[in-house]
Amino acid sequence: MDSLLNGYRKVYKYRRHIAGALALTLFVKNGKRNLIPEYLLVPYTASLECTKYPGEYQRWLIRIAKRDCGYGGKVFPYVTTLLSTISGGFLGVGPLKPVCYVGIPRTYYCANMIEVSDIDLRFLFGKAIQPNSKTEERFLDSLVLSDSAQKYSVAIQLMYMKGNWALLEAILSPAVVMLGYSLCVHLPKFLFSGSSNFFTFFRFQLLALAASYFLCKLVWAQLYQFRNYRVSKQAAEISDEYAQGAVEYYRKEREFNMACRILLGQKGEKRFTARGNLRDGLLLNWNGPATTDLERQAKSILDRFTQNNDVAGVL
Repeated sequence: MDSLLNGYRKVYKYRRHIAGALALTLFVKNGKRNLIPEYLLVPYTASLECTKYPGEYQRWLIRIAKRDCGYGGKVFPYVTTLLSTISGGFLGVGPLKPVCYVGIPRTYYCANMIEVSDIDLRFLFGKAIQPNSKTEERFLDSLVLSDSAQKYSVAIQLMYMKGNWALLEAILSPAVVMLGYSLCVHLPKFLFSGSSNFFTFFRFQLLALAASYFLCKLVWAQLYQFRNYRVSKQAAEISDEYAQGAVEYYRKEREFNMACRILLGQKGEKRFTARGNLRDGLLLNWNGPATTDLERQAKSILDRFTQNNDVAGVL
């Protein structure tokens, strides 16, 4: 009992320091990809095979997507070793316009699955992937995207930066920490001002701490849902070409996940569903909308473009 009281007093004495350190840690953790300069982060995912993947195509892809998205900020393109586009930074406000970066996968230089099989993908499965089976062919083919799908994938990153989502992501967790601090420290004082029972305070603070953690997870889940839906919708609504690219992009993403589900064995079955979605919560998608939902949204946008074009053709 005495040790518990002593430990509680020490924690309570430095409660502001602990809350501040936690808020700062989460701020750095959630904002490092977007707030740290690109020359410090790009080398971690950049490919060193510069001569094999010339920069002209990267710059063309970024330039076309910037024009179509109406993005006016500076973007540094590079070739990434990852299998999907990656970005960092934000458009900024007023004179604050940092340099952003977008990583273009090496597979975007490939026209067919044979060229994709020449890329070293052992970091995924621990072995080279060759078109020796139907599953491996499906996996390699899922990495070959048309120009429309590639433009769409870049447009997603540009819309993310254009919406300054990085700023919201950086301050969201610290804001929840401050709210949790009020629930754990100030609310018990208000509710139990006339009570001196230590265990009453302690139990309530434990409950408030658990509620704060769940609230943080819930807020992030809602942010993932809203952000991913909005960014993907904005990119697909640019034109019918981008809508077609969106449908192909999410179809290929599902095929990639379904192939990985087989190639990874039990690990793949735990991570992916039979429809090609990431496994998530039963009642709530904690990691954002499912790939099938994004594909359905893209098809709906494409149908609207098709209907409008048909009406315009009749007129």
